[in-house]
Amino acid sequence: KPKEQVVADVERHFSSLNNMLEGREWLVGDSLSFADLAVMGQLSALLYAEEARVALVGQNNITAWIDRVDAAAPK
Repeated sequence: KPKEQVVADVERHFSSLNNMLEGREWLVGDSLSFADLAVMGQLSALLYAEEARVALVGQNNITAWIDRVDAAAPK
């Protein structure tokens, strides 16, 4: 895929995830789950790219969720 398409895909997926987290603390259920850990792993890999970090700006539900996952995940 061309870089522009990849960036557009990341922006679309971040928007969807941000909307999914609206009014929720976790992806599934009332506590940290394998779903949160799996998505966090993928998100962490994406955030090595500058374009992904830029796309994350303003996605407040995602950034709050990242903080919750970081605080709750096993170390």
